[in-house]
Amino acid sequence: MVNLEQLKESGIIPPDSKIISEHNNTIIESTAEKLVGRLATLHSINTRDTPGDICYAHALAWEMRNENVVVSPIAEQPIIENGVVISLYPKLDQIDLRNVEASSIHQKISTFNTSLGMINEYMQHEIYTLDISEYASRRLYSVRDDMLLKNNKQLSEFTSDILSYYTQSYPFTELASDDRALVHGDLHMGNIVMNRMCEPFIIDLDSTSVGPRLYDLASWHVRSMRGDIAPTTKMIDLEKASGRWNQESFAALMGWKIISSLTHEIKYQQNDIVRQNNIAQLISIAKRLSLPGDWRLNSNHGLA
Repeated sequence: MVNLEQLKESGIIPPDSKIISEHNNTIIESTAEKLVGRLATLHSINTRDTPGDICYAHALAWEMRNENVVVSPIAEQPIIENGVVISLYPKLDQIDLRNVEASSIHQKISTFNTSLGMINEYMQHEIYTLDISEYASRRLYSVRDDMLLKNNKQLSEFTSDILSYYTQSYPFTELASDDRALVHGDLHMGNIVMNRMCEPFIIDLDSTSVGPRLYDLASWHVRSMRGDIAPTTKMIDLEKASGRWNQESFAALMGWKIISSLTHEIKYQQNDIVRQNNIAQLISIAKRLSLPGDWRLNSNHGLA
């Protein structure tokens, strides 16, 4: 538990700092100094935002400070004091994507994806490698005794079959080797902010990794079909016009994103009704997009 008053009294964070979010992580804000910060205790058990996550995102954002594409921290190192890790950034406005040109967002994502060479050699060795096939398999193995899968054999077989099909037909590591890039991994409207000139910037680099260049756009397009307000269709058109488009890879990456989301729902979603509805939604999206593979699933458990 973070003792905010103690941090303020020690002068580590501004005196007007207040917690604005504790949903997946602890976020503080200082209106007076126009700062926003991420906090975690050194012994945090919150796997959604550990000290390691904060330090990793901080280091990457600092390395990319000259690229004019991410919001960079105010200092090279995060603060580690009184058992707390604190990463402070200048506060920009949350974006209303309806007020920003798709070309502006697309340009930022493209710059981000091609920034790997701008990161120092030591940090490059520290960057994660994105491999959905590996962690999707690990998720399924860890929930092999889950009651949803035990009670719904069809869902269990379907998920295993679709994962096996993509692993054999569209190996994720091969998609990455064919078009290697720096991938944000978690793009959605909440991770885009803007300055006073309405210029967009990317935040929250926890999931940044080396992977297939088109994965960010493919992943965000799936999110948009689930309700995220984003001009992904226009960005897809811009990407096609860039001359670096590969429709087969893009479709496969959307399939991998849905597999990632499916296994995430199965492992982490505790509300059975929400989980079943979300799984049904994901399968419906795969069908609407005519993605590779057999996405048919019929059952008596609200999944279709």
